[in-house]
Order: sequence, then structure tokens, then C-alpha cells
Amino acid sequence: MRKWKKLENHGTPPTNRAAHSSIAVDHFFFVFGGALGGGELADDNLYQLDFLTLSDKAYWAVKNCKGSTPGARYGHVMAYLKPYIVIYGGNTGS
Repeated sequence: MRKWKKLENHGTPPTNRAAHSSIAVDHFFFVFGGALGGGELADDNLYQLDFLTLSDKAYWAVKNCKGSTPGARYGHVMAYLKPYIVIYGGNTGS
């Protein structure tokens, strides 16, 4: 039987945001970009939620990526093209 379960968060979750993108890859959930309101952009960190433990705990972490980031943006799309996460488009506020 499938049912909802609230997970206890640990680590560094992303701040509240809108117009961000997210994807699920295996037992990970990734969040990037977005807007914080008042014209401010969210940071350009890639956040990862690990929920493999199958317990009531979920672990957030900021992932270190190779190369330069796509930059802070909102309204973009994100896709998983094994083994890469691709971010395309969006608005940088300028």
C-alpha cells in the first residue's frame, strides 16, 4: 500500500523559492535556481536530497560541480541525460 510519509530533514535545504527546476534521479532529488521574491534570484547552488535510507530522514546537501555554474536564474528547465544534469534557458533578471 502506498502512503504519504513526512520526512525529517537534515543538512542544508534550499531556501523557499519559486520558478525553480527540480528532477528525480534514482534515489536523489535535485533543485536548482528560482526566484525568492521582490526581484531577487535564488543562489546558483545545486541542492541534492538523498532519501535512500528508507527511514523517516532525508539528507540535503549542496553539491560541488565541476566547471562554472549556469548562473542564478529562474524559469529554466532541467533534465537528466545520463550521466549529466542539463539546465537550459530561463531568465537571469537582466
